Order: sequence, then structure tokens, then C-alpha cells
Amino acid sequence: MTEFLLALAAGLSSIAHLWLYGNKSKAGPIVGVFGQLIWAVFTAYSGQHGLWPCVITYTVIHARNWYKWSRP
Repeated sequence: MTEFLLALAAGLSSIAHLWLYGNKSKAGPIVGVFGQLIWAVFTAYSGQHGLWPCVITYTVIHARNWYKWSRP
């Protein structure tokens, strides 16, 4: 049950940040970074170690976007 809830939370966070990015909201990268924390917990908990490259890469991309979008 825990794995299912983590997967659900990770998926919903992805939907939320994609929606926000599509609306050009500055909250998109912020939600994306924190959503990757959920993905990291899910990846560790479920033992699906093949997801680590994606989690790390997406975190870097979201952090970069957060930095770039927060500047004037």
C-alpha cells in the first residue's frame, strides 16, 4: 500500500509541475524540485534503481529552471 501511495504522489506531483510549466508559472520548477524528492523516496523504497538517473537529471533541470526563472 505504501508503494502505491508513493507512486500516486509522485505521479500527481509530475502532473502538477507539468501543468504549471505549461501555464508559464514560476511555481512549476519549485513544485518540480519538491516532486523529485517524492520520486527519490519512491525509487529508494521500491528498489527500482533504474529510476535514479532520471530522478537526478530531472532534479538538476528543475533546479536550473528555478534559478533561471527567479532572476529578472
